[in-house]
Amino acid sequence: LCPPSSSAAARGGAEGDVRGHVVLVLDDVLSVLPWEATPSLRPHSVSRVPSVALLRALLPPSRGDKASTGTHTIDASSAYFVLNPGGDLPHTQAMFHATFEHQQWEGVAGAPPDQAELVQQLETK
Repeated sequence: LCPPSSSAAARGGAEGDVRGHVVLVLDDVLSVLPWEATPSLRPHSVSRVPSVALLRALLPPSRGDKASTGTHTIDASSAYFVLNPGGDLPHTQAMFHATFEHQQWEGVAGAPPDQAELVQQLETK
């Protein structure tokens, strides 16, 4: 991801190796292995991130990257929530519901929303 700071040969890599920093995005099974200690990665700077989405969020936008241009904001005063529509997560509902009410957000908790109400909220919020 970053330009190498020294020659590939000095890092133990092959000539022509232009690898800079290595970022590993591993699933739960592969993350238990010590990838950083493997001979091919040992000479390199290595980091782990849990998802590509987080990696994308951490990297600065590149020029011409249309998906990264502009700033997206959410108007917290115009929010609608659907919390625990299946009614099967009482602890999660208890943890978040007070916060959502404190924010004075409209929404439904513990049951699925009425379809007409949900459509209206999605169109107006």
